Formats: sequence, C-alpha cells, structure tokens
Amino acid sequence: MESDRLTCKNAVEEYVYDIRSKIHGDLSDFITEDVRGKYSNELEDSENWLYEEGEDVEKKVYVEKLKSLQVLGEAVKQRKQEYDGRENAFNSFGHSLNMATKVIEAFKAGDEKYAHLDGEAVQKVSNMIGEKKEWLNASIHTLSNLDKTSDPSILLSAFFDEKKSFEAFATPILNKAKPKVEPPKEPEPENPPSQQPPPTSEEPPKAPNNSNAGEDPAQGMAVD
Repeated sequence: MESDRLTCKNAVEEYVYDIRSKIHGDLSDFITEDVRGKYSNELEDSENWLYEEGEDVEKKVYVEKLKSLQVLGEAVKQRKQEYDGRENAFNSFGHSLNMATKVIEAFKAGDEKYAHLDGEAVQKVSNMIGEKKEWLNASIHTLSNLDKTSDPSILLSAFFDEKKSFEAFATPILNKAKPKVEPPKEPEPENPPSQQPPPTSEEPPKAPNNSNAGEDPAQGMAVD
C-alpha cells in the first residue's frame, strides 16, 4: 500500500535527523571522531538519496536502508545505555551479596534469629558468595577500564542474570521461617469427677391418709 511505503520512507528520514543530532550531542563520547565523520557522510548521502533516486522506490528498499543505518547508530546508543546503567548493576548485585553475607555472619556468631537454619546449606551459600564476588570484581575491573567508544564484552543483563540466579538459590535457605512451637497442653485429670444430677425442689408424693386402713374389710357388714 502507498501509505505503508510512505511510512517507511519517513522512518528513514526521521532516523537520519535523529541519529545525526545525537552523535554530535549526548552520544558524542561513545563514537570516535573518525567514525563519526564517516557516519555523518553516510547520513548525509542517505538524506540526499531520499529526495533523488530514493524518492519513489518500493517499501522494501526503505526498510533495507533503515536497517543499514541502524547497524552503527544503535550500537552507539547501546554503548551509552550500558555505560549509564553500569553503576546501578554493580551496586544492586553487590548489595545482594553483602546482605546474604551479613546473615551468614550472624548465623555463625550464634544469633538466635538464625539458629534454625541448616548449617550445610548455609555453607553452600557462603561458597557461592565467594564465587559471585570474584566474578563481580573481575567484571567491574574489565568494564571500568573499557573505553566508552568500545562495545562492552559484559552486558548489564549478565549482572542481573547472575543476581537472579544467586537469589533464587540463597533466599530460600537464608529466609527459611522458624518452625512454629506449639504451647504445651494442660494434662487432663486422671479421675474426672462424676456429674451429679441437680437437686429437685419437688417433694415425693405422700401416701393417702386412710383412717380405716387397719380394720377388717368385712367388719361392719350386716349379718343375715
């Protein structure tokens, strides 16, 4: 469709303007002077091309042109993104290792709060902390000595992946909840008292008062 073709053409033009401004602005520290000069010429040629032989070409030609320009432009952008996020990545992983170290130190010192933890499992976490600290320190050293105009060999994602894998292993061990202690039950009495029926206020029925009860029934009868 014509609208799609024009959209792709505009995307090339916008990218040329945007990246050209940035390599002379906030991205200037992340591209060498020599490369910036060559790339600027390529961007200018692409801009001229859009208004000449590239003014009315197929959509796929614009798509390919944009991809070719992005190869260097996006690499320079990523260098800056990696550089800007590096300190946070260092600190985040380091903080996680330090917090775990404090728990282990408290456990080894006999802190009642952590007395329920499994000693063997805690030692495994301690060993892992040593390995991760060694990797972190080596990575910090490598990246701290990296020139801004070079692509980093260790990306930010590696630090977050290492932190995630460490916490997935260590957290269930160090944050294990204390077992609940049930309060002792009161002993039941051996011979429970028998239940007596409640007293009644009614009196038992009295026998009828018969004054002749002791007399012979036949006495007093007429005799023929």
